[in-house]
Amino acid sequence: MNSLSFWRPVASVLFLVVWMGSDCAGFTKIPTPMEVSSTALTEDGQYLLLAHKASSKVSVWNVAAQVIDRTIDCPMPGPMLCRGDRVFVANIGKGTLSVYSQSSWQLVNEIQTPSAGELVLSAPQGKYFDDRILLTTFIDRNLSKLYALDIKNDRYDALQDLGGSMAFTVGYSGKVCLEQGQMGFSPQGRLHAKGSFDAIVNQRAVQDFGRNGDTNPLLYQVRDSEFWFAGNKLFRGLPPKEVGEERGRVLVPDHSVDLMYAIAPQQIVATSLTGSMAEVGQRKISFPKSFERMRPKSSGRGRRGSEDLQHAAVTLGDRLFVFLYAEESGNVYHEQLKAFQQSAAPNQSVAASVPSVQRDEIPSQIGLGQTVSLALLPDGGQGEFSLIQGPQEIQIDESGKFTWTPIAKDLGEQRIKIRTVIDGKTDFLRLNTFVVPGDVSKAGGAMVAASPGSETGDFARLPVSMAISSTVISEDGERLVLAHFASDKLTIWNVIEKRVENTIECPSPGPMISRRNLTYVGNHGQGTISVVDHNKAEVTKTVDVGERMINSLSAPQGRYFTGAILVTSHIDRNDGKYTVVDTRRNRFKVWHPIRDDATATVSYNGKFVITQAGGGSASGSVDVHSTFAQIAAGRPTQTMQKKSWESMPTIRQVRDNEFWFGSKWLFRGMPPKRTGEEQREIIVGDRAVDVFYRIEPEMIVATALDGSATELGRKKTAFPPEFERMQPGNRRHNSGIDHFDRDHIAVTIDGSLHLFLIAPDQGNVYYQQLPAFRSQTSRRGATRRASGAPTNPKPLMVESVRTWNDQSGKFSIEATLIRQETGNVSLKRTDGTVITLPVSRLSDQDQSYLQERRSSAGK
Repeated sequence: MNSLSFWRPVASVLFLVVWMGSDCAGFTKIPTPMEVSSTALTEDGQYLLLAHKASSKVSVWNVAAQVIDRTIDCPMPGPMLCRGDRVFVANIGKGTLSVYSQSSWQLVNEIQTPSAGELVLSAPQGKYFDDRILLTTFIDRNLSKLYALDIKNDRYDALQDLGGSMAFTVGYSGKVCLEQGQMGFSPQGRLHAKGSFDAIVNQRAVQDFGRNGDTNPLLYQVRDSEFWFAGNKLFRGLPPKEVGEERGRVLVPDHSVDLMYAIAPQQIVATSLTGSMAEVGQRKISFPKSFERMRPKSSGRGRRGSEDLQHAAVTLGDRLFVFLYAEESGNVYHEQLKAFQQSAAPNQSVAASVPSVQRDEIPSQIGLGQTVSLALLPDGGQGEFSLIQGPQEIQIDESGKFTWTPIAKDLGEQRIKIRTVIDGKTDFLRLNTFVVPGDVSKAGGAMVAASPGSETGDFARLPVSMAISSTVISEDGERLVLAHFASDKLTIWNVIEKRVENTIECPSPGPMISRRNLTYVGNHGQGTISVVDHNKAEVTKTVDVGERMINSLSAPQGRYFTGAILVTSHIDRNDGKYTVVDTRRNRFKVWHPIRDDATATVSYNGKFVITQAGGGSASGSVDVHSTFAQIAAGRPTQTMQKKSWESMPTIRQVRDNEFWFGSKWLFRGMPPKRTGEEQREIIVGDRAVDVFYRIEPEMIVATALDGSATELGRKKTAFPPEFERMQPGNRRHNSGIDHFDRDHIAVTIDGSLHLFLIAPDQGNVYYQQLPAFRSQTSRRGATRRASGAPTNPKPLMVESVRTWNDQSGKFSIEATLIRQETGNVSLKRTDGTVITLPVSRLSDQDQSYLQERRSSAGK
């Protein structure tokens, strides 16, 4: 209904009709059985759009005629913007923006967006709209990202990271943009008035109009004026300052004339939005019983909700139409009465619709000079096809036969867009592929070529046409499984042969783990785990989890895996549960409730389970429990460490040793303690050998992790442009789908190091193959020292202070391990005193730590 569009599920829509001059009110429900999840008013005020996310439809309500003109198909509709003749609808979970023409209500465009999750759309209105939209995505409570969406060229550009869960609101004319904070986490937040929409999109110097404190509700504009609205408050000027509040009333702006309406249970008062702000008139009205619930509150829900945005009014000729949103009941009410001020004739002018395309599959790689033929229609079908974007050599006939032979100038990534009209229905194809030199082979039904990645130190993007939402590598390192949440598919990438091996259907794939030749895929929103057999390239089993949302999977690795998986499910930020799922017996049981947006992680060997709190923030505390076998068996567990280090990032293990990786830190022991200094760039642990890599923009540095601090070597590299966005910083993984399994991956196989860097903003994975820094003697991870490595390595690091406990749990000391002999251990206390005691007197946790340390040192 205005320049800022949000999505929130609501229950139903009703309208209230008051005939002109009458005080009688009758309620009539709009005849749709589907739930309404969001609404938008077209710029000419002729139509109210009602989105039904669960049913993937949008109803078109004719405001003047008071009828549903039609219902159109739209995949999972979310936030909507109406500009000129076009309606832009974000497709939640798909990562696209559907564009419809108001003149025909046909789909005329589909644009890719940088995120399939929650987002905010905002753009100038009326004559100021120039086919560009500001789009804000939310990563976690401490980070959101701002993008510019270019409708004409079907592309988006990252503009900047926004701290504190910020979002941008564009003023009506685009001359001013508001940066508004704490979206979704607080009813109030910071307001910062900045320069023009054009300057922000083009990344030029931006004028600063000043701030207005940290207690502002969400502001928006609906007319080309100096006034801004926020719930029942009116703001004016730059930066916008509050000019009054109608407490106990609803404040509704008119979209077509310079009036606002203060609405109370029995009265509506119209005020002019001119310099004098004079009262224009009053009328008696009869409100629905749920009026109290429609009053905007100064506290309560976070500002990502839409309660302040759903009220709207429009004057058409001599009639005024008012729409009110009742937050708690989820209803929208409509009232018709005599206008306080007549509007001009309804604006019938429309902007031209822009045709575009929708994504479809094509061979992920095509060799130079290779002829590709695709059937875009079933046999015997006919349609109209228009090439919107792509090489001009492409030919498409009316039967839908697509033919293309790439030439030299086509080398590299190609994004092909085709508009189709079949049986009167407009649809689109989006075909993304790579044209590569060299031999092309056919495997697994997909045309592929062995070209990405090289030993020259260059990273190349994996040639997969669908946006990648999560990744996992098989335990032998030979297959990389890529999940495409928006497309309900998995891609299996053969690491050694550098090709797409198979594409598999899988509903809403989210977090994944791979064990032996199987990948376990949590179907987010479905409440199931799909078991994918790599060799058969199919889902062989589906296991019920008991909770619809699946936010993470964890389990022991290697020979320690027994088929049991620990599932974390978040219902909201403060509620959820950990569930143990027995994938072999198809049963599950709840281990523990979640109270603080935590995630459970199992150590490699299953001896420890750590629960990591603060999933929506940069860091949090870690609790250590014993053991996963006890949890899986339903036996009582011991909390071995409570709230270890309150500012720990998310950590994981990749090898059967004492080391953990988290953000830019290396951790050691149990509970995990930081080792060394924070790294400037990315660090990645090798899945096959005891090495970790420090990855910088122009250099890869390998360091041994098997009892020495030996630097094994350096190699020059050239990173992709997205490198800065791939740096994890100190943020934890968010509990939403945008950050499933975003760990960078390294694995050594047969003398080669394979590196995979994840670019979460773009949904891309970048790959490089290099000669190994350390050779591998077996797939199980036994290693031998690379040639040239010193025979007398220096100690890995000075042992850090840790807490040691006895068997009874009644005695503990803070001490450093200085010597370990058969049956005995020597510890140096913080006061310098050295004590020696039998290992048998130590707790099971400490004995396990010593055993793992000795085993690691002996490899």
